[in-house]
Amino acid sequence: MGAQDLPLSKSDTAKNVAKILMLSATLLALGACGGGGGGASASDASAPVQEQSTASTPASFKVRGAVKGLLGSGLALQLNGAESINVAADGGFEFLALIQTGADYSVAIKTQPNAPTQTCTVNHGSGLMASQDISNVAVICSTNSYNVSAEVSGLLGTGGLVLQNNAGDDLAVMENGKFTFSMPVASGAAYAITVKASPTGPVQQCSVFNGVGIIGGADVQSARIHCSVSSFNLGVTTTGLKGNLLVAVNSSSPS
Repeated sequence: MGAQDLPLSKSDTAKNVAKILMLSATLLALGACGGGGGGASASDASAPVQEQSTASTPASFKVRGAVKGLLGSGLALQLNGAESINVAADGGFEFLALIQTGADYSVAIKTQPNAPTQTCTVNHGSGLMASQDISNVAVICSTNSYNVSAEVSGLLGTGGLVLQNNAGDDLAVMENGKFTFSMPVASGAAYAITVKASPTGPVQQCSVFNGVGIIGGADVQSARIHCSVSSFNLGVTTTGLKGNLLVAVNSSSPS
């Protein structure tokens, strides 16, 4: 037999097997790294594809509304405790700030009107911003009214004195002290206290002090009514008098 036909020894066979295993391991490593053909492996094909976020910033809108009943000056509105606007007359108003859809908005009264003094309230003034301008905010203003009082002094007896305010709202006074007319007067309007009827038991004359003016932003409490006993002149006619004459006033008649 030739040399090529000689049987392999056990050591040669083991060496050949080791070479084959090493070659196989090398090929597998190259396949896992993609070094052979640059193609994607099975694991690459099954990996999920991440999508890029397409979310955009929410749109923003304005807050608008209208004022009704405003007579005074100085009304100021505020949005979300920040932006303020002054309103001089009835009609529409609009804040400049833009509020994102879904965000809170709140309209409040920052300063109430005066001259005349008024109280304004906000309707539909808060909520979440929609996908369009808010336009239904309503601010309603009404004029405040205040009490008119007068203090009476010097009154004798228990009846007869009647006071009036603005030619009406009669107030009967039975004793000294402070009294209030039943009908309040609106801010900016006039008041005028007068004596409709004077006391009769005894007869007195009552005068009014600080009884005329314009209602501001508080109750009127400065008016004063002072009553005093009326005085009369006494005339006596005599005839044939030769001596002294004694005249007694308010004395009892002789029996």
